[in-house]
Amino acid sequence: MSKFIRKDPIFFGAYLVFLLIACWYLLEYSRVDSLIWVNGHNSKGLDLFFKYYTNLANGLVMVILCIILFPINKWYGWMAALTFGLTSLISVFLKQVVFPDMPRPLAVVKDPGLLHLVDGVDVHLTNSFPSGHTITAFSLAVLLTYIVNNRALSKVLLLYAIAIAYSRMYLAQHFLIDATAGSMIGVIFTWVSIAIVEKIRAKKKGKILEEKS
Repeated sequence: MSKFIRKDPIFFGAYLVFLLIACWYLLEYSRVDSLIWVNGHNSKGLDLFFKYYTNLANGLVMVILCIILFPINKWYGWMAALTFGLTSLISVFLKQVVFPDMPRPLAVVKDPGLLHLVDGVDVHLTNSFPSGHTITAFSLAVLLTYIVNNRALSKVLLLYAIAIAYSRMYLAQHFLIDATAGSMIGVIFTWVSIAIVEKIRAKKKGKILEEKS
């Protein structure tokens, strides 16, 4: 993990700041209050933007990334595939087994008039924890930050992931706790996936060198 942090300390430092701010809000405000604050700052332009932007972190995005990466570099492809598989299993396990009846905002907020619902968005009622879209967004951000190793791009990727987390609250699909947990799952288990693949790659490289010698 320290190797990843040294590779782009700005990315992980900025993520830590985001995480601390999110945790502070979780301690200071109720899940409904923080949701209504985000959801209440709306406009027609933001409705249109977040309605489509949030789809940039569905599962299909990771599948496409795997398809793109494998021909370029098989090890990067395996990193993406393992990340997608591992985070998907964790998300499904938490949503369906551990917290199967965790209500979403529309099921918790008693007065529907307090929520701003965007036309054309199918708002769910259960399986709130954690936010799968946020998991995918932060997984993608960490993975591409590691692969590309470009600090300017890493900042854009982090903003992309944070905006996805924000969109889940704006669209009344998740609470702040769901998005925060999703970001942590995405970051931690993408690190784990990268470390596993790198360890396997190092062993393969070592065996090849031994055979040549």
